[in-house]
Order: sequence, then C-alpha cells, then structure tokens
Amino acid sequence: MLTAWDKVRETTLALPDFENDSALARVRDRTRQGELLCPTCRQTLWVHAGAILVPHFAHRRLSDCPLGRVSEAVLGARRLLYRFFQARIESGKLPAEIVLEPVIAGLPKNVRVDLMLRRSGKTSVNVVLIDRGLKPDFRTQLRASLGRQGNVFRPVFLSSRLKHPEDEPALLLLDTTQREFRLRSAYDLLPPEQWPEPGTLHFIDPAAGVWTTLRGVSLLHDPQV
Repeated sequence: MLTAWDKVRETTLALPDFENDSALARVRDRTRQGELLCPTCRQTLWVHAGAILVPHFAHRRLSDCPLGRVSEAVLGARRLLYRFFQARIESGKLPAEIVLEPVIAGLPKNVRVDLMLRRSGKTSVNVVLIDRGLKPDFRTQLRASLGRQGNVFRPVFLSSRLKHPEDEPALLLLDTTQREFRLRSAYDLLPPEQWPEPGTLHFIDPAAGVWTTLRGVSLLHDPQV
C-alpha cells in the first residue's frame, strides 16, 4: 500500500510525498515506532523500499486486509496516477483534491478504489486499476457498488493487458472486461454506420511512466470470436 494512517496527527499519509532519502528515513523511523498504521485494518506496518522496488508500506504480520494483496505493478500504477494528477492540481489546471487509496464506506470487501478525484462542483471520480480479466459477477458488483456512491467510475487497465494480433498491429484483442468497460465520451463520436458504439480505453505502463488512451474503439466481432 502507498498510504498509512498517522495516528499522531490523525490524518492519512501518502508515501509518494516522502520519497527523497531524508523524508523516507523519517517515515521509516515513525513506522518503527508504531505511529503509522494500515488505513483499513489499523495493523502496524513496515516500509519497504529499494533500488528496484516501489516504496510502499507492508503489514508486519500476514493479513487478509485487501490493501495487503497488491502487485508491484499496481503499486507503480497508483504512484504514477497520483503524481500525474498531483502535478495538474498544483499547476491549477485541475480544480480537485486527490485521495490515494481512499477508504469508502459501503463497498464490498473485495472492491477497492485505487484513487479518487474530488472535483469542485462536480461528482467525484473513482479510478480503479485492472490487471486481470474480471468475472461477470464481479464486473456487475463493481459497477453497482461504485454507482451507488453517486461517483464516476473510471477503469484503467495495466499496459500488460493491451494485446494486438501478431499479423495485424492496428487491431486490438479485447478481453470481455475491456469490451464491457469501454467508456463513452464526446471524443468517440464517429459515423455510427461505420463504427457502431465506439468507446475509450485507458492503459497505463508504470515501468515506462506512460499513460495510453485509445479513443473510438469499436467492436468488429462478437464475443468469443
């Protein structure tokens, strides 16, 4: 996880804000003293960081906490998204507040939001990172539970999920989750007789620091073809 509950200051600490050597050393020391806890289960934590690791918090003991079962790629993507939006907020381009790994009441235990944008005068945006194909029941549960919150649901896929046929690089091989989670926007307005129901897909590559947006994505084949 990239966030911790600061029980001294009674606020949430985002680790990407403390990644230079001196700041990370202070956070590591506070973690050893038990001042920083898991935001969800309130267990004590360790700081893990290294030359090839995304700096992150980890539970001191094995736990079934949902924040403890996150891949290195998802952690890197969360960090990249946080910095992407943080830069736009600080420059004044985006009037919003960013919340990393928000704790949202009322969601099922297995549903997590990776990042939330609280926009001034508009509905908040819930960003969910997807690193695998999701079963139909879970896709329905994800949409329904986030929809009940009254916020916008924005799925972002890891770039490892972006597939092309070997002999046709201009085409995409979409799994069922990507087919269902295509977003509709004004950017996707194309002649309907040529490209029925186009949509947008977002892919993020945390290792390269690249966010790819594909617009006007239309389905050429029925599912399972």
